[in-house]
Amino acid sequence: MAGEPAAGLLPADAKVVFDPYEALYGAHAAVVVTEWGEVRGLDLEGAASLMEPPRLLVDGRNAIDPRAARAAGLLYSGFGHGG
Repeated sequence: MAGEPAAGLLPADAKVVFDPYEALYGAHAAVVVTEWGEVRGLDLEGAASLMEPPRLLVDGRNAIDPRAARAAGLLYSGFGHGG
């Protein structure tokens, strides 16, 4: 929702994408800061396959099932889930 307005405020060399899978491609880590349906419904195995090791997912909203994330091959760290 904030992507387009925020894009104008970022440095010219910052890359803004609107697809979560495009954002994960080649990433070593991702931080979840929203509970939106697009995040809750991520194909975790697909997401993990796009990422590079160590494939860390930090979930600041507890939007992702920790067991499912770990089963998909992600190193999961969620606030309030005990790590």
